[in-house]
Amino acid sequence: MEQIVLERLHLPSKAADLSEWAAVVEAENHPTAHITIAIVGKYLGLADSYKSLNGALTHAGIKTHTHVSLEYIDAEQLEREGPDALLQNVVAILVPGGFGQRGAEGKIAAVGYARRHKIPYLGICLWLQVAVIEFARNTAGMREAQSTEFVRDTPYPVIALI
Repeated sequence: MEQIVLERLHLPSKAADLSEWAAVVEAENHPTAHITIAIVGKYLGLADSYKSLNGALTHAGIKTHTHVSLEYIDAEQLEREGPDALLQNVVAILVPGGFGQRGAEGKIAAVGYARRHKIPYLGICLWLQVAVIEFARNTAGMREAQSTEFVRDTPYPVIALI
């Protein structure tokens, strides 16, 4: 097929160098490490909700010769059951973007778990803000710290919408 294209475009024919592609395939098919990362979200029922994040983590794993398993954890379930049982088998926690109060306390619990167990946490958009809330509550002693997006009259508005 490529020969036809080259002829039509009047380009010289030469063998394609697929060595980089072969290295990618080798890394994907024969990883040297395995990790499990939790994705704590609230849109788990929608198949493509976190598709770009899934792809990014998978491709980062290929680059590092690591098979990345993703464990999806419902933020509301984490609120009810606590993080200890649900997050004990992960080496990192990612909380993708989202809006509104639903599941917020579960995501804050995920932040606290990551801080206490010294594992990487990546919060995207609002969920990086919950890291500030968790720290203010549990390290700075502001037990009622909150975002004004969730509780307008909080005594400790560590995140405030203008």
